Amino acid sequence: MSSKTLGPRTAKLFTGIHETGKTVFTLSTAASLMGVSHGQAASILHAAAKRGLVTSVKRGLYNLVPFELGAATFHLDNRYVLVRESLGDTSYFFSYASALDMHGLATQPSFDVYVTYSVRRKTMNIGGSMTHIVYMPPSRFYGQQELQVADTRVTVSDIERTLAARTSGE
Repeated sequence: MSSKTLGPRTAKLFTGIHETGKTVFTLSTAASLMGVSHGQAASILHAAAKRGLVTSVKRGLYNLVPFELGAATFHLDNRYVLVRESLGDTSYFFSYASALDMHGLATQPSFDVYVTYSVRRKTMNIGGSMTHIVYMPPSRFYGQQELQVADTRVTVSDIERTLAARTSGE
């Protein structure tokens, strides 16, 4: 069993992350909070992951392992939060089966995530969920709303657009 002790820089990171109210963070955020270079932050986070303090979601994106999980050394936050945090500032909204799930309208569980995005990208694995990117030009971005998911606000197609897409095959 690995020890979950914090050094001074890691303690600074945990304090800063907890003050933001989020559990998912980037390498840049970690470097800034700890006051170190990106290279040093990557090294510190690698050691923290070995001790079970953080989980690497993908290159440059991390998730805190809550202390209340005890000896657990691996934790992934809500899949929608992980996808949202990995998208950066580009326009997006959760759509199709993901939107149905987020609105509480899904009749069957879907472990894949569908996100409409204004940049063309391939399907990718984020935190164990296959994330399907549906390209759409920004001019077609309408019919969305924000929802609170865990500790993050995310954009999702509104109920009307979600149901219209379900019946029209948009």
